[in-house]
Amino acid sequence: MAKKNRNESKKAQRKENLKNKKKARTRNISIGMVLILIVTAGFIMSANGDADLPEARGGEKRPTLAPRLFPGNVARAYEVAREIPEILDKIYCYCECQENIGHKSLLTCFVDRHGSRCGICLNEALIAYDLYKKGDPVEDIVKKVQSTMASGSRG
Repeated sequence: MAKKNRNESKKAQRKENLKNKKKARTRNISIGMVLILIVTAGFIMSANGDADLPEARGGEKRPTLAPRLFPGNVARAYEVAREIPEILDKIYCYCECQENIGHKSLLTCFVDRHGSRCGICLNEALIAYDLYKKGDPVEDIVKKVQSTMASGSRG
């Protein structure tokens, strides 16, 4: 009789172990599916992340003002505009001069005195130049400046 009870006890324990393994497998599959959904959502959001950033119209052909007309960091920003005009012409200016005064891009801010009076323009130009000096490709510079300024780091 004791042997029969031990056999039944072992069977019950095996059945319980099997049930626990199935629960664990189901839980692991569920966790895996949730992780896949989270990662997929992240990729979708990052792919669409740039879609919300405004774009510069570009096409500025006028020359920038001479850096010698300005002091300190203002002069430095005007030097940057002369050194990397093709990059600044691809960057939207977050002081919203494109909408408010018809500028084509960040470069336009430096064809007149607007850039000398606007910390946002100065900051964007200097950020772009730092990235350029680090060797970042133009497309990456534009995206990094845009995302930095869009996140509120406007200087």
